[in-house]
Amino acid sequence: MPEEQWTISKLIQISADFFSQKNIGNPKLDAELLLAHVLGLRRIDLYLKHDLPLSQAEISNYRKVVKRRSLREPLQYIIGSQEFYSIPFFVSPDVLIPRPETEVLVERVIMRAKEMLSPLSILDLCTGSGIIAVILEKELPKNRISASDISGNAIGIAVKNAHTISNDTKICFFEGDLFKALPYNMPPFNIVVSNPPYVSSEEYKQLQPEVSKYEPKIALHGGKSGMDIIMNIIMNAHNHVVSGGILMLEMAPGQIDPAVSLLKSLKFWKDICCFKDYSGKVRFLEAFRI
Repeated sequence: MPEEQWTISKLIQISADFFSQKNIGNPKLDAELLLAHVLGLRRIDLYLKHDLPLSQAEISNYRKVVKRRSLREPLQYIIGSQEFYSIPFFVSPDVLIPRPETEVLVERVIMRAKEMLSPLSILDLCTGSGIIAVILEKELPKNRISASDISGNAIGIAVKNAHTISNDTKICFFEGDLFKALPYNMPPFNIVVSNPPYVSSEEYKQLQPEVSKYEPKIALHGGKSGMDIIMNIIMNAHNHVVSGGILMLEMAPGQIDPAVSLLKSLKFWKDICCFKDYSGKVRFLEAFRI
């Protein structure tokens, strides 16, 4: 079939087969999402217009993104977005691609915040693309949301997401290393939440190419054991959480027990508990400030 007569369905079939040969996961889905992106269509439109012949320019542009994906560049970076909490967020190689399990952490923060008297002050440490802070502002509009990240480029993307999703966003963003990013006289928070880097050195070596080659190491690697940043947060959080306030963290399942032991040893926390992600893995930790 001549290229000028290549249709949407034909291109999807060819590229899906190509992705399969390259051991790309979800080959047909990736082929469809990339073509929808190139054509400026919704995915469902590809089926409604499956026999539509494409122009040389459209075919050429599609080939370019297919090649990028075949080199294991994440689909989300190619199309520039990732959905989280049913909202599309802008992402780039400057930030970690949001994972669905973090929605469990966000839901827990929202639940706890609604149990407390507002207005509350909530801090999102290691905000990355800003997903946690932005969703919290959307779902808890009467509360004050702050967010920090050590990466200035990440802060730029978080600010962009905040203003894209809410024209009148009031999130305060701070660039710097964890709590050091905050103004020296900033009052303590009712809730501090964080999805920090927690991949260990050994785990980092075993990551898929999409992650190790393209996602920012600074947003993933948490030191030899993966717990450097988690421990830093735990060791300092009591200075930044009000009495009765809450600390919530995401981490790898194997890091939960050491984190709980450290919290208990500090004597600043009570009612320490853990909860599971969608797959049943214990991944989240919650503690109340004495």
